[in-house]
Amino acid sequence: VHSYIGKYMGGVVYCAESQWEPMRDYYADPLNFEYYYGVGYYIPETAVNISEINPQKFDELLAFSDENGYDPFDQRSNEKILQKIRRISESEFHEGICFYKVSSDGYFTTIQDSMYFVHDGKLLLVFYHDGGNKNGGIEEVLAMDVPDELGRYFIGLMERYP
Repeated sequence: VHSYIGKYMGGVVYCAESQWEPMRDYYADPLNFEYYYGVGYYIPETAVNISEINPQKFDELLAFSDENGYDPFDQRSNEKILQKIRRISESEFHEGICFYKVSSDGYFTTIQDSMYFVHDGKLLLVFYHDGGNKNGGIEEVLAMDVPDELGRYFIGLMERYP
């Protein structure tokens, strides 16, 4: 049984005590997951299965987005991240990409809210997307460069798995 109590609160998984170790081992094994990238403007509209992936690189990308993502409850952290942000015109943002994994048994999936996009051959993490005109904004995407080696790895995956 999984009790999901919100993105910022985590969740609790309940199981019989006798099932704990086998379940822990199962979900700790990266081979028991299927990996995907989703493509869409604001939300993933299509999903592409990535059959060959380096799970450690996947975890590095998720850790990067956790560390550098916008957090509406942590203004101090946001201000530090804003110092490393690039401002890109809305007209240069064509589609967003998210990376996620789903357990082979279908019970668990990672959150799909970290959005990336490719700009000038680099993978960027979207920090904030201001759609602009209807909300009085300035129509721009605030984004941070993903570290070069990691970004090239994921761009390569997207090219191999179109």
